Amino acid sequence: MKEKNMIKISFTGDLICQLEYFYAVKKRKNQYNFNDTFIYLKEYLKHSDYVVGNLETPICNPIFGGYTIDWYSFNTPKSFLEALKNSNFKLLTTANNHCLDRGILGLKQTIKNIKKYDMEYLGTKLNNEEKDYKIIEIDGVKIAFLAYTYGTNYSYNYYKIKEKDLPKINLIKKQDSDQTWHFHKINFYKDLFGKFIIRNIKYFIKKIINYKAKPYNLEENMKVIDKINTGEWVIDETLLNDSIQKIREAINNSNITIFMLHSGGQFNEEPGSFTKMLIEKIKTTGVPLIVSNHPHVVQRQEFKNNQLVIYSLGNVINSYRANNYRKENLGEYSVILNAYINKKTKQIEKYTFSLMKSVESEDGYITVVPVYDLINKESDKNKKETLIEESLIIYNRFTEQKNTKFINEREYVI
Repeated sequence: MKEKNMIKISFTGDLICQLEYFYAVKKRKNQYNFNDTFIYLKEYLKHSDYVVGNLETPICNPIFGGYTIDWYSFNTPKSFLEALKNSNFKLLTTANNHCLDRGILGLKQTIKNIKKYDMEYLGTKLNNEEKDYKIIEIDGVKIAFLAYTYGTNYSYNYYKIKEKDLPKINLIKKQDSDQTWHFHKINFYKDLFGKFIIRNIKYFIKKIINYKAKPYNLEENMKVIDKINTGEWVIDETLLNDSIQKIREAINNSNITIFMLHSGGQFNEEPGSFTKMLIEKIKTTGVPLIVSNHPHVVQRQEFKNNQLVIYSLGNVINSYRANNYRKENLGEYSVILNAYINKKTKQIEKYTFSLMKSVESEDGYITVVPVYDLINKESDKNKKETLIEESLIIYNRFTEQKNTKFINEREYVI
């Protein structure tokens, strides 16, 4: 619950539909109905005035290469947006490495679909005239939001954005090349015969033969370290300085400015030097809150000089059956961050956070549940002890503490 003189802004991590979960949703009710996944999260978020999440999947017509059928190329039905809308989400950031999984047409249709469900979008644009930031006014307080991404997965989706469309994505560095990822295998047929034609042919063939993507060797799924000037983690001073200029512009036109970044080493519990460098540059603007995502596991927060940095809130929905799941990461846990804004001073007065867990049923369907409720309702002693042990690991990782005892609370103060 929040006090009457406060505005509560809540932030979730990556909203992503992994292949295994996607199959389970369709299998359970023979339709793409995601509402049950968010039934408990909806109850938690109903007390927030504004909810922000990172939509890490296109939402567009399956004619653009079909729905998700591969590990690293996504497209999810509009019913996913319906479930998010029903759960009180108000703003979806769309600047991330999957925004071009269905090309520029898929990007635009995703935005249009978000608008159809009366939610805001940020980080990608329908036209080049849109600003990089959005200012939302709540009870007289002007809050500016910005969202940027490190890349667009060119090495997987092969979509090199045209020069005229570059302003439609808030990039903090140039698109990576096809030499970026060490496990990438060049598929020149896509570039030769047309991305959408080949993608659609592959999709329908896979549907006919009931294709299921095969798990690959976990050794290939090693933790990614975002080290400066290695692989795709190359500094782009021009785009970085441009984003900093846009932050300053947003600050001048709002009471509070919040920056959201998509960057970091995937499956890694520690932030890398590239992301830390970006954040240090962004902090020079004086922006009070920086929320980063992309690693798909919870990483730490830092609160210094009245500036809060979140390196990763984790995946809101995460399957232990997923090809990128590693038990030691505890990727099924995520964090929700809450910023409480004083209506009179028009400043952020305090931050809190809550722990969430993806609870997966035998058929693969996932429900996101607050850890507080899970622990309180668990009657099996061994299961309860495991929940407490894992929750303590996540709590300590996020807060950088070394507590030996877990205190179960609905919200923790930072």
